[in-house]
Amino acid sequence: VESKPSRYEGGRSVVMLIDISDSARVYGILDTEKALAINTLFQLGINDNVGVIAFGGDAHELTNGLQSLSGGLDLAALVDSISRLQSKGMSGTSLNKGLDLAGDMLEGGVGSKHVIIISDGAIQSVYQPTLEQARKLQQNGVKMHFVVVKSTNPIGSTAHNLMEEVGGEYYEESDGWSLTLRFGDNASEVSEGTKEPEEFTPYTTYPLVVMDASHFITRYTNISGNVSGFNEVTPKMGAKRLVTIVDGRPVLTVARYGLGRVAALTTDDGSAWAPILYTEGNSKLISATVNWVVGDPQRGNDPWISAPDTFVGRDTTITVIASTPPTLSVDGKELLLNHVGDNTYQATFIPKKVRLFYLQDYPIAVNYHVEYRDVGFNEKAAALIEEYGGKVLTKDEVKLLLTKQLTADTLTVTIKPVDRSSYFLIPALLLFTIDVVIRRIREARAMWQSSRNK
Repeated sequence: VESKPSRYEGGRSVVMLIDISDSARVYGILDTEKALAINTLFQLGINDNVGVIAFGGDAHELTNGLQSLSGGLDLAALVDSISRLQSKGMSGTSLNKGLDLAGDMLEGGVGSKHVIIISDGAIQSVYQPTLEQARKLQQNGVKMHFVVVKSTNPIGSTAHNLMEEVGGEYYEESDGWSLTLRFGDNASEVSEGTKEPEEFTPYTTYPLVVMDASHFITRYTNISGNVSGFNEVTPKMGAKRLVTIVDGRPVLTVARYGLGRVAALTTDDGSAWAPILYTEGNSKLISATVNWVVGDPQRGNDPWISAPDTFVGRDTTITVIASTPPTLSVDGKELLLNHVGDNTYQATFIPKKVRLFYLQDYPIAVNYHVEYRDVGFNEKAAALIEEYGGKVLTKDEVKLLLTKQLTADTLTVTIKPVDRSSYFLIPALLLFTIDVVIRRIREARAMWQSSRNK
């Protein structure tokens, strides 16, 4: 297999504008806009700088100016902020204010400069001031991209006309996954012959290396060992290589896809190449990957419940997020919920016994008293037991003792077949014989009587 990685030179300064006006809510496209924004975010490269602005009746930043994707930006927090955007009933679409704020952001930007607008395109009422701001950006070397999310509301050609006026790019999208931006400065398509394929270094086996030990999947997993094969792939821009072989070729890669998550394990199921990934210690990689992809299985539940596994006799806090105060009880006693935030409630209880119980469908495990956890093993226990006539057994000796005890205490039931047919045949034969004798006697008497009468 021959892999030709993408080539990218230089960085960009990119500002995304997300339309959260009331029309986006009314026509049901706000979630699609957010998915497009997050998907676009993960198309950017590690050398790029990004800023995000939400606009409706007004415009406000989601980032504090331009932030570098190479480390200055908390990407997870930004994705969370975008996914939580809601329309606040603002009837206007102040795209001109958003562009003005984007211009301020880009003043100190490096590399090529881009503004990406994600909207329903209904900008007729602010077209003229928006055009003026767009021309100012064009004069400052900013390339504009207008992504119109299709809805049931016909918006005409205003957005398309705006892009023609300023030499920008126009896109129409109906979902959050398929957008590919035409930046014009990314030589991601490498023509045949312009770059020699990387020389493949032959190994009998390939040592595994953790490239990012801070990720949720790899944070508590100690990966070690070798694989004997893998599928050679090139990660998309914005994807993260978590586990690779020794020369950097990816084995586990993760990325975002709109509002969702993607993980690519590019070796086999353990039947030939990678049995080491399914051994003790390494197998956590598989379960952690599945957990990361699934995310929060309670997402969308009302109420949403969270509580840690706990110990007998220890105060345990239950957190509940619900649109209305729920009623929850433990052992028949209703929990006292305190309002601690927006639609957020907390309650405290003290478990009395070891068990696993459920608050609605949420499981909570109660373990033994916490002081037992660190008791450990007394090294003098064996000598003390033997001193008083006892015996310390190994695991194998315990198995042997149990086997002997089971053998001694086993009650064996044997079933033997017994022929009882003679008890029925003998009486039947006797009856048959008596019947024959009686018949013969009757016949003899009849014959004697007949001869006498003659």
